[in-house]
Amino acid sequence: MKKTTRRNLVKYAAVCGIGFTVLNSVPVVLRYVSPSPDWPMPKGQVKPGPIKVADLKDVSPGSFTMFNFNFGKITLVGGLWYLEGKVTHQRKGATQADGKDMGGGANENIGLPDEIVSYCLLCTHLGCIPKNWDPEQSILTCPCHNGMYDISNGASVISGPPPAAIPEIKLEKRGEEIWAVDWKDLNYVKTLDVYKNKGAV
Repeated sequence: MKKTTRRNLVKYAAVCGIGFTVLNSVPVVLRYVSPSPDWPMPKGQVKPGPIKVADLKDVSPGSFTMFNFNFGKITLVGGLWYLEGKVTHQRKGATQADGKDMGGGANENIGLPDEIVSYCLLCTHLGCIPKNWDPEQSILTCPCHNGMYDISNGASVISGPPPAAIPEIKLEKRGEEIWAVDWKDLNYVKTLDVYKNKGAV
């Protein structure tokens, strides 16, 4: 039987210590770089096409409502806001490469005031779900890496790593109901790397 030397014991202990450290760091690294556990949504949870997101009587200035929708690819999470103060919608014809400012667009929602807006809650950084809403500043924050979007100004990126604004959802008033009917600008959505990688378009 080969005798174990002190040098070999020290070497084995060092290797074991490094291995233990690496294994324990994996969950931390994965938590930092991977999307929120809220993603993805279960397949088939929402039928493709327009969907009712709220009754008009249930939304009021300052309200924020989350909902699920599917425009023909996968189930996604959307946000519906009834904002207070000045609101500009998202510009059409932009691309992810245009940068972070997406404000200044027109309201193309049918039958609804400027202050009612809707955006997809799929962060353009790594695909987490930004759902931390600050109504005082009209800022939506992604919990994964603190990307911040100005919902009152076309969901423009104002801080953090997101490369582009989350895309606007077109709304329509049907009777006394609010429906999500389509992307405001499908061409813009198709330029978003995360949306392509997640299979949203």
